[in-house]
Amino acid sequence: MTDEERKVWDEMVEFAKRPPSPVYSHLTIYNNRTILAADAELTRLREEWDALYALKEHLRAQLAEKEAQLCRAREALEERIEVMELSDGDGERSKSIVAPEDRTIRALCEELGYGAVMDSAARQWFKKDKDGAHTSGACAATVRRVITSAKAALSSTVTCHHEARATEAEKERDRLKEELKEVTEKWHQAINSRR
Repeated sequence: MTDEERKVWDEMVEFAKRPPSPVYSHLTIYNNRTILAADAELTRLREEWDALYALKEHLRAQLAEKEAQLCRAREALEERIEVMELSDGDGERSKSIVAPEDRTIRALCEELGYGAVMDSAARQWFKKDKDGAHTSGACAATVRRVITSAKAALSSTVTCHHEARATEAEKERDRLKEELKEVTEKWHQAINSRR
């Protein structure tokens, strides 16, 4: 509604609020009531529109925060994938590296158990160097599974609850636009009937 239209509308509303005179026709009284009803509806729609606008801004802020959280989570997940890939879950190191100590270690592992040797070596190394020590952890199948699921999570599209709320707000906004259009048309009809 332009400023000039708003001014004319406000004048019509003020006129319509006056008590009816005996010289008024029934049509004039009906038009005045129509104008007052349309003005009340227009006020209600404006209030709903303002509320929806505030909701939209609130949802935008929430969405920005969720996107920032998602970005941080993705970065953390990418870092964890890099660390897990160092575990050599595919056994690439066993295919390319042959060291002189391998035969002795293999014999020890066959005698005591591979897990026991790995665990003991990790514990002993940790006592010597808490930061640089290798650690014994998950089996190769678990490492591969974790890497695969983490990469799948990174490549998937995330649909969050706030996106659904934003869609609902857009639908409500569209409905209010239609109602506002109807009220504006009634308003124009009321103005034209007064001329």
